[in-house]
Amino acid sequence: GVQTCALPICVTHHEVMPTARYGTRIPVGRAIHGVAIYVLDEQCRPLPAGMVGEICISGMALARGYLHQDALTATAFIPHPWVDGQRLYRTGDVGAWRPDGELEVLGRTDHQVKVRGYRIELGEIESALAQHPSVEECVVIVREDEEGYKRLAAYVVTSAPTETSALRDTLHAHLPAFMVPSSFTSLDVLPRTANG
Repeated sequence: GVQTCALPICVTHHEVMPTARYGTRIPVGRAIHGVAIYVLDEQCRPLPAGMVGEICISGMALARGYLHQDALTATAFIPHPWVDGQRLYRTGDVGAWRPDGELEVLGRTDHQVKVRGYRIELGEIESALAQHPSVEECVVIVREDEEGYKRLAAYVVTSAPTETSALRDTLHAHLPAFMVPSSFTSLDVLPRTANG
């Protein structure tokens, strides 16, 4: 079948393969005709494939704004940095381009956390951890102890017994040290709510 993305307006298409396994990175495909999609850093600069940033949209399918919400419209619908007279919609979704040119959604910008003074996107850690060949599923959360000290904790489902050191090495190859969780817990299955 064809899946359309979970962005506020459907602007991408992706063919879902029945045998495909999807982890923390959800592919949404490529832009539909008349739409441009960008993955941008905090200064609205385009990012290359593999780099995580905010997904932004422009083109003829773009709405004019939020109905009766001028403040929210001004924040989300900004002047296009490269095309005079056009606007750019900041979706609040975090994603990355795959090497094949398809877009993957990792989460939301409001899923950023602050740990030891650093702003961290948990989806970026999960994405890097999922690159280890044994990792089938993973979740990274922030744990807080009784003294209020925050730390990153990873929960992983693996296809084979895997040493914590191997998981740490995978993360160190892709991320700065402050983004490597202090604890790793191996689970048989990730706990889920009734609706998944």
